[in-house]
Amino acid sequence: MSKKEQESVSSRTIKVICEVELSDDQKIAIGHTLVDQMAERDKREEDFKVMRSFHKSEIEKLDGRIMELRAEINTGRGNREVEAEEFYFWDLGKVKVQRTDTDEVVSERPLYNAEKRMRLPLDEIPMEDREDQMTLVKLTPPHAEPEKAAGPRRVLDPLAVEDDFEVLGADGRPE
Repeated sequence: MSKKEQESVSSRTIKVICEVELSDDQKIAIGHTLVDQMAERDKREEDFKVMRSFHKSEIEKLDGRIMELRAEINTGRGNREVEAEEFYFWDLGKVKVQRTDTDEVVSERPLYNAEKRMRLPLDEIPMEDREDQMTLVKLTPPHAEPEKAAGPRRVLDPLAVEDDFEVLGADGRPE
């Protein structure tokens, strides 16, 4: 070849993808890769299922909130937290919840058994129920009147101030 022909032709080494015959070692290595890839696919599919169900529940929550907001706009009324007072009517066996801003009665319900037991002396409480009551009894001073026992009290005069404690002197006795 002449010098001119050598300059007009050049070459370099590259890699191309072609079909080849695989050796046994290559087949084993490919088998391991296949198993790893299948496991990765299954893991990702499971992750996506979990994410999909999570996002579905989040979207349902948002849809519910959107419906609440639409209803508030349409009706001009909505639910908000307001100050209320809970009244215990021990003799009637009821509890009444009343808003402090409008004096509207929000709810009435019967006393729960645990609330009824708070008013009973310890010896009248069944043995199986005494464990819960023991904490309340320990908090109640031994000289307290039944009306001043631990737990909710009946409101007789909301403007009257009653203290459930006594001032003790340095010797530990009431002054």
